Amino acid sequence: MELEIGYLGGNKIAVNLKSGRQSIETVDFEFDKNLDTLLIDSIDKILKRNKIEISSLKSVKLKEKGTFGTFELQKVDKNSSLYKIVRSFQEALKNLK
Repeated sequence: MELEIGYLGGNKIAVNLKSGRQSIETVDFEFDKNLDTLLIDSIDKILKRNKIEISSLKSVKLKEKGTFGTFELQKVDKNSSLYKIVRSFQEALKNLK
């Protein structure tokens, strides 16, 4: 299982749960503040709905090219909160294994 997180521009984020090349579930949402809390809650809900343990995730990626559904993905600044949050997820996932 992989988790992809994409920036859709403005204040929109998408989260995509994949098994191999197949998308299991994609959720997009808007945020004003507290991006970290919204992102954690969204990931938690996706995993619970699909009965997947966090330890089953092989990777968490920040996807910056292509699309999520009808949305074109945007480049993410390496100084942004989103970039730092995704890096934190990646480090936490490494420590689970």
